[in-house]
Amino acid sequence: MRRTLRTLDALAPPLAARLALSIFRTPRRKQRDQRDHAVMETAQSVTIRHDAMPLAGYVWGSGPMVLLAHGWESQASRLSNFVAPLVGQGYRVVAFDGPAHGASPGKRSDLVDYGRAVAAALTQLGPATAVIAHSFGGMATLQALSVLPAVSIKRAVLLASPADLHFIIGGFAQTLDLPARTVRGMKRLIVRRFGRSLEDYSAAVTAASLAVAGLVVHDRDDEVVPFDQGEAIAGAWAGAKLVATTGLGHRGILRDPTVIEQVVDFIAAPTR
Repeated sequence: MRRTLRTLDALAPPLAARLALSIFRTPRRKQRDQRDHAVMETAQSVTIRHDAMPLAGYVWGSGPMVLLAHGWESQASRLSNFVAPLVGQGYRVVAFDGPAHGASPGKRSDLVDYGRAVAAALTQLGPATAVIAHSFGGMATLQALSVLPAVSIKRAVLLASPADLHFIIGGFAQTLDLPARTVRGMKRLIVRRFGRSLEDYSAAVTAASLAVAGLVVHDRDDEVVPFDQGEAIAGAWAGAKLVATTGLGHRGILRDPTVIEQVVDFIAAPTR
């Protein structure tokens, strides 16, 4: 694929940009981790309507709703370690597989699409009192919270979330060793598709406009999303707390008992 993209960049740059964007929007489906099977088997299955697509949803417990939003090329089960502690605190926990992820249909998605899916979950299964989101799901959640006309969310937790769409595109370009011209073409296509600049989708910019209490948890040794991305979000989010961990990495942060306890305590703390 790298050779194909380089050849197209030399012979047909617009075609190279379109192909690169198509790959960028196509998540690879991953198998569910066996450690998560037991929790997922106890869930009540629900359907979330997203455009014309039925998304696979999962519900545990009863009480005020807390939504879990997974990252790119992930699925709802990845946040299963938060379920029992939240249910134990009297919450109804809702998770879903995003478009083109997990058990949900589709082949392609993107930040705007996933953000609309988060908004659909909040409006159809809510009202929700809090959201816990990992990685790309954090950016999508901020987009959803910024466009919903009225939302009951009091607290939002972002775990290892990127702050900037330029960073995500840059990482993708580096992985495929994309020529600079193809990357520029990709960005133009994204702007044309979304109708807004890439900067408008910055998580840091979006967080700055939210009247929601925030907790940003990021590992200093994150091998996927550098720690400074979390710092940027927390720095722009008025009143948000930044929790820095060490040695957990991008995904280990979701299974760490101390992190889980801090997140649940943050959500369950009395509103001031």
